[in-house]
Amino acid sequence: MLHFLSAKITYNENKITMGEQKRGPSPAGSNNENVDFEDLEEGVINEEDIVEVINLDDDGIEMSEDEEESEEEIRHFEVEKDDSVYTFSGHKGPVFCCRINPVDKTQVITGGKDDLAYIWKVGEPSGAVKLDGFKDSVTEAAFSHDGMYAAVGDLSGVIKVFKVGDQGLVWSFEIDDLNWLKWHFGAHVLFAGDISGSMWMWQIPSGMCKTFSGDGKSNNCGVLFHSGDRFACGYADGTVKIWNLKTSTPVYTMSETTGRDDEVAMMKLCIDINKSDQMLMTGGADGNVTFYNPKTGVDICKVSCGRDASDSIEAVSFSPPSYHLAAIGTLMGNLTIWDISTMSERSSLSFPDGIVRLAWSPLVNSAILHTVSLDGVVATIDARSNTVIKKQLGHTSNILNMDLSVDGSTLVSSSDDSTAKVYTL
Repeated sequence: MLHFLSAKITYNENKITMGEQKRGPSPAGSNNENVDFEDLEEGVINEEDIVEVINLDDDGIEMSEDEEESEEEIRHFEVEKDDSVYTFSGHKGPVFCCRINPVDKTQVITGGKDDLAYIWKVGEPSGAVKLDGFKDSVTEAAFSHDGMYAAVGDLSGVIKVFKVGDQGLVWSFEIDDLNWLKWHFGAHVLFAGDISGSMWMWQIPSGMCKTFSGDGKSNNCGVLFHSGDRFACGYADGTVKIWNLKTSTPVYTMSETTGRDDEVAMMKLCIDINKSDQMLMTGGADGNVTFYNPKTGVDICKVSCGRDASDSIEAVSFSPPSYHLAAIGTLMGNLTIWDISTMSERSSLSFPDGIVRLAWSPLVNSAILHTVSLDGVVATIDARSNTVIKKQLGHTSNILNMDLSVDGSTLVSSSDDSTAKVYTL
């Protein structure tokens, strides 16, 4: 699994953010009744004396277990050409996240293992703006729907929102270890999921907050309904909850078991909902995808898309409505195209390395799908003919993330090779 599920087991209840703002109340003790979001639609050491061994990096800074593992796992390879139109090399270390401004496709935000985020423009290497003040690897970054704000979050749970025009800090907060961060698609409302199982919702820049408590199991993925008033989350215990954003109560709670004792196998890792809000799908660490009817809270079917039970589902996505398709990508390189009108497999492709992200072209009548893989390849697939129509190279290590521009003409990817690259589609 490539998802940034935090390795930390304990945490400090008294963490402080910039400006000495203390973290909010725990979900169990929070009072949501006073918050109204009616505008949502908008020398000599004896071995026996050693208590703990702390590993340091070259600068003498303590390394986390995640950092030690990632140092060992990063692989590098040679590429015969670079098909990208621009490369951003400002980060020192793996680049974990990348997003394109929805109103300016030449502007990108990236975050990395160097505990930094950058806002930069294609073709302007000297104009990159550094966003700092984070405590851990920056794993989440996103622009608001109108490009006004950029939200950035690190693995430890520090979240900051900057105004894009002047890059000024407008709001900051700290939660438990962060798993995901998303904006509402029609309002300045920010959502986040953390390792304690909570979902948070803030109005920006006021910081008015609502919390949606889980059952103590990590909130690993989330998706906003297109209606704008509900949100679905997938948890580490295999549970899926659909939340009413105004009442802060779960509409449905769907639970399932894998038949295995391994708790990791139960994890929900990715989630999506189709345009009409009539079908929800989740991908799990056990290689299975479950489809639900979100209007009734009933599961429609469960299908195996991995090569085996250890082949985790890394990405799921519904196509534009014209084609009634769903794309599913796995860590071992399986790509399955599912026909949701007949609930049957339409086609499949096998890639030489793991698929980490995928996205459909946003064009209404398009059946074009884009994937990025651990072998550094950006692939374009025609789902109608089940063929790879284009491969683009450039990265010299694992691709970790990707994003598409609103018009579908540009793709940005980020990698273990310390770069983000921009491709023309």
